[in-house]
Amino acid sequence: MPEVKVLRPHTVRGIVKKRGEVYSENERLADEKVRIGLVEKVRAKVETAMYQARETKPEVRITGRTGNWYLFSDGDKALGKKAAAEKLGVEELPDVDFNDN
Repeated sequence: MPEVKVLRPHTVRGIVKKRGEVYSENERLADEKVRIGLVEKVRAKVETAMYQARETKPEVRITGRTGNWYLFSDGDKALGKKAAAEKLGVEELPDVDFNDN
């Protein structure tokens, strides 16, 4: 049932509703009362969490290196230090020592 706000005083089930009062009304009756100007529908407040990203990207990191190929945690790989830095979104790669066992 939608919430409506009273624009002009009227009675609902024998109770006088004053201007500015908000109450729940049947969908069909609410539409009729809006049409004749007794009430206006109140928009529901929406939580901001509803519009936030549902899934965040996992942080990508370097997991290994083979020659000039850099391997990333998302399964991707890049050829060269510059390409790897671009993939991570940094200007320069830090020196990382990988143990190739």
